[in-house]
Amino acid sequence: MKHLRLKTLLFILMVVAEVSAQKKITPVMEDGWHVHDYERTIPTKIEAGKTNAHAPSDATVLFNGEGLQEWESIRGKEIQWTLKKDYMEIIPKTGTIQTKKAFGDMQLHVEWATPCKIEGKAQKRGNSGIFIMGRYEIQVLDTWENPTYADGMAGAVYGQNPPMVNAGKKPGEWQSYDIIFTAPRFEGDKLVSPAYVTVFHNGVLVQNHTELEGPTSHRKLAVYKTHAEKLPLKLQDHGQVVRYRNIWVRELGAPKDEISLFDGKTFKGWNSARNSKNGNYGPFSINEAEKAIHVYQGEENGSKQETDLLYTDVAYSNYILKFEYKWGEKKFKPRHEADRDAGLLFHVTEDVTKGWKGWPNSIEYQMGDSEPYKKVGKRWCTGDAWVIGLDHTADIAHTAKYYDTSVAPTKVGVDKNFQGIWTALGKEKPLGEWNEAMIKVEGGKHAYFFLNGKQVNELSNIQTKIDGKIVPLSTGRIGLQAEWSEVLYRNFRLIEIKK
Repeated sequence: MKHLRLKTLLFILMVVAEVSAQKKITPVMEDGWHVHDYERTIPTKIEAGKTNAHAPSDATVLFNGEGLQEWESIRGKEIQWTLKKDYMEIIPKTGTIQTKKAFGDMQLHVEWATPCKIEGKAQKRGNSGIFIMGRYEIQVLDTWENPTYADGMAGAVYGQNPPMVNAGKKPGEWQSYDIIFTAPRFEGDKLVSPAYVTVFHNGVLVQNHTELEGPTSHRKLAVYKTHAEKLPLKLQDHGQVVRYRNIWVRELGAPKDEISLFDGKTFKGWNSARNSKNGNYGPFSINEAEKAIHVYQGEENGSKQETDLLYTDVAYSNYILKFEYKWGEKKFKPRHEADRDAGLLFHVTEDVTKGWKGWPNSIEYQMGDSEPYKKVGKRWCTGDAWVIGLDHTADIAHTAKYYDTSVAPTKVGVDKNFQGIWTALGKEKPLGEWNEAMIKVEGGKHAYFFLNGKQVNELSNIQTKIDGKIVPLSTGRIGLQAEWSEVLYRNFRLIEIKK
């Protein structure tokens, strides 16, 4: 028994040693995780289908032969399609149907069959379509020995991109589509990212991450128009008999462990250090068009303004935080002639709920439009780190390649309350464009700064003094600065790292 216990103990020690070793030696990737990170969220366990055609446990079954309760007619009437043993069949000219539920990014499985009896030719033979989001059609057609235009064949993005091959089966045989769809993204009326689709027809790849030019149409060029993030899926009545069965969808999107800190509409979960009374958030307001927090919105350029901090209700310790920011045109006194300046604070330890006393003890991810190699003085470069407060300290990490030694060594106090760790790599996008920022915070051990997909700074040994003793600074609120420059913040996504 003692021998068995000894072997168990040795095994546990080996695992702990392996975890510790990997945490020490593996670099941080652009998504904020270490290579082989044991603290990375483990994917949710699901039950796969018996075959690739069967719905997995996390899928929404839209049709399994038992009824049309997930569907409705686009004409607002009762569905007139025929419901058979395990399939539904179009009765021509009774109308297209759509799902009652809306979808965006998705994995979709659909099985379909055209009639055994061959009637018509080209586009008048077993024609239907699967309209993703009601706008983007993957063509359904009998293409067995049935010549037609290439971008109208089965597996085509209709009117835009032909299938890579013709994988169609004989008339009457059941066929399948497995579709991966990424919805387009819009900012107001502006297209930020187009839609993409990957399609397997009868298990054969026929569309490989194809970029869609816009909504599909007949004899027209595609043009994107702003629409909702999620819309119903449609099955088209093109005036011909087609059967459908075994339809299921898996919604894709943000990781389930990712939480949003800002809903784009309200300040729920946030407070202003100076204000937050009677719904007043001082220089912070909501920009509904941008779904963003807008700092100094509507204020006159060059006017005198006050600083403030918008902070979270909740304190955080170990996490990855992603967000976006962009500069406005305006700057305000007393820094109306200086470079733009703002910042995200973390590990805010002072009780900011009691009102404004100046920037609280914290660590700052600097945001500013100074060039990286500008010397000490009025330098505000995105990716710089500021240690705020007499009792706080932080070192540059072992990977000093991020650190600008031409500016100043680490731990030099710029004034009595601030210490700077300057990056040599911070490079913003042009004024008015959104920048993508990210920090990974590992309690008091490490903090990693990223800008537009590249690591720009790294801190270690983040500490504070409590009752005369130096201890790790490992937790605190998150705050956004208003510091005399017009700036917008949005799209805050946080993943807590389980320890």
